Formats: sequence, C-alpha cells, structure tokens
Amino acid sequence: MSEPLTVAAVRRVLARHQRRPFSLKVDRELKPASVLVPIIDAPAVHGGPRLILTRRPDEMRTHSGQIAFPGGRRDPEDASEIACALRETEEELGIPARAVEVLGALDDTASPFGYVVTAVVGLVAPDTRLSPNEREVAEVFDVKLSDLIRHDVFQDLGEREFLGVRQRLSAYQVGDRRIWGLTARLIQNLLELLGYEAQPVGPN
Repeated sequence: MSEPLTVAAVRRVLARHQRRPFSLKVDRELKPASVLVPIIDAPAVHGGPRLILTRRPDEMRTHSGQIAFPGGRRDPEDASEIACALRETEEELGIPARAVEVLGALDDTASPFGYVVTAVVGLVAPDTRLSPNEREVAEVFDVKLSDLIRHDVFQDLGEREFLGVRQRLSAYQVGDRRIWGLTARLIQNLLELLGYEAQPVGPN
C-alpha cells in the first residue's frame, strides 16, 4: 500500500528503514560519498513536499550540466556519512547543518564514477535562504514529489550491467528538465520506499 506523499509519511517510512550498506565484492576500489536529498515541507495547498535539486555548471570537468542533489566525496574530517552530506550541502547551497532535520538514509548505491553513495534524506524549512556556490551550482530548483509519480514523467531506459549486477536505468522528464543517472535512481529508491512503483512510458 502506498504511503501518502507527505513529510509525515516520509518521516515514518525512514524511521523504520535500516540503510543497507553497499556489500557487493567488486574488483575496484569504491570511494565513499554522500548526498543530501533535501525535502521542502510545503503544505498541500502549494502542492505538498518538494525536492531541492541543482544543475551543475557546463564548465565542470565531471558531471557537467547534470541535475543532481548536493553532495560529494567524503573527506577524512567528516565524522559520518551524514556529516559529509550536510557539509557538502552547506558548501554548495549555503544551507547550514542546523537548518536540516535528518530523517534517515536510503540504501547505499554505487555510481559508475567509482563511488559508493549514501543518500541522506533531510527536511528543510520552506523559508530557508539559499546561497548557491556559483563554481558548483548553475541553477537551483525544486520539484513536487507528486509530479514524480506521474506515469508520463518517469521513463524506463532498460538495464545495463555494472559491477557484475544488472541495474535499471531510468529518467524523469519534468517540463524541460531531464533528471537521469544516479539522481534518478535515488529518487526512484525513495518513491519505492513510499510504495510507489514506477509506471514508465518508455524511453524517448
């Protein structure tokens, strides 16, 4: 049964979800990284909860132009996966750690760029002021969770083998913005925890 798309539902689901660390044995070293999945607690009259997303500058050496959650590689001084996600979010968007209520974390996910990514889900107040770092963020925008469960938004791109495992590829086409790759996978993981199975329209 699907949970309602409310912050209360997200909090309830994550409170009982135990994050599964990445445990596959692979023939390469994977570096730890974290991202924050920031949720704005918007009221239902304004469309309900929203995800904060960023677009990387086109000039970046890697991930140029991609839509992403704030995050990055874990530094030695980061005390935990959560600390890494909060530090990166403050560096990229200017949101201080004290302004984020951590709700939990999704299962770890490996990326094709050699990272094991922990996605920390956090609640951000609607009036939180953002100060994007222009070197890392070209644009900040938000997307309603309710838009991401529409069958005409989700796209199934088939499967591929990565690290010896068949993995699904997907994308979300929200207006003129295309969310794909690791970011799309994390969104799909969150929605599936809430009981929403993807209803693809097929690749475009």
